[in-house]
Amino acid sequence: MPTQAISKTSQARRIVILGGGYAAMAAVNSLAKQAPECHVTLIAPRKAHIKITLLHETLRYSLGRICVPYAELAKRFGFRFIQGKLRFNPENLPCWQQRQTLRLGTTAIPFDYLILATGAKSLTPEKSEHSLTVDDFCLNQGQAVIQEAGMRERAAISVVGAGATGIQFLFELSHLLKRKSGKACQLRLINYESRILGQFPQRFHDYVLERLLDEGIDYFPNAAFKCQTEDSIVLSHRETGEAFKLPSGLSLLFMGVKPNPFQVQTNAFGQVIANGETLNRIFAAGDCAHFTAPCANTPSAQVAIRKGKTVAENVLREGIPNSAMRVYDYTEQGYFVSLGLSDGIGWLGKPENIFTGLPAVALKKAIESKYSLMLSGID
Repeated sequence: MPTQAISKTSQARRIVILGGGYAAMAAVNSLAKQAPECHVTLIAPRKAHIKITLLHETLRYSLGRICVPYAELAKRFGFRFIQGKLRFNPENLPCWQQRQTLRLGTTAIPFDYLILATGAKSLTPEKSEHSLTVDDFCLNQGQAVIQEAGMRERAAISVVGAGATGIQFLFELSHLLKRKSGKACQLRLINYESRILGQFPQRFHDYVLERLLDEGIDYFPNAAFKCQTEDSIVLSHRETGEAFKLPSGLSLLFMGVKPNPFQVQTNAFGQVIANGETLNRIFAAGDCAHFTAPCANTPSAQVAIRKGKTVAENVLREGIPNSAMRVYDYTEQGYFVSLGLSDGIGWLGKPENIFTGLPAVALKKAIESKYSLMLSGID
């Protein structure tokens, strides 16, 4: 059905979106274009949307460079913004469906359709004052700690986790310390797995490992993180379980993510399935949602955006005669990882089409620019 037909029959639906990440922004953008008469309310815990795929660049620039206030986005896309956080579980979702009303404090928020887009949260053990997580950088609290740690005599900083986030922070950190620190600071990468960026082809591991050697960064594969003390990181061998210590004044913990608050099961259209029941008025998108369809469910920005777009369209189609909802069928088109200012690695089209060096940097910047254009209202 054409976009115009959806808009004419959507009857100014009241749509509430929980969450403010990539899936939520894609849904907001789609709703504003396809059905501007709808009343959209977005509820998010922070005051600003963070372009999380660029978080490592906050070691180079200010956090404000990758943030867009929701108040500004609300004016641009015509939605109502409420700062807050609502907890949900498989038990209370059917109650929300029945009542079609959310309560945030004393405020009642009625809806015709609800989109859960709460994303993912970091998989981190109990952290100490000598360790940092993604949340610390989102709160702009990690940058000063890193600079202070890098200026200490015989300093050592450990990055735990060899996924995309850990690798991007590691190379930004190497550049920062070489540029600002007058003293030698030893960097190391701790990886629970045997391969770096293990979800990608072997060439990714080989290329990044070569770059680690060039940068003088120590690499410890098959090592499990136990804790970070004041001056040491405690690890254990993955196979033997034998514990050992390394000098370390600070650890950056990037050990993966899990759906927040849990993995929300949906059908192929994005409608939530709770306790075996399909909730036709509650949809889910982004990293928290697992679609039962032959499609990509990986926790990545491109997947979150496609889920958000699909769900927004289906919210407008649901319940309209002769308007079939769209099956989510997206497969990833590429993936790029930054290795500092002028290097990177990634694939485009299919995993065998690998780009490295400046071409990879250029492609990653082009992808990020496309998302920035979407936030500015140009999709």
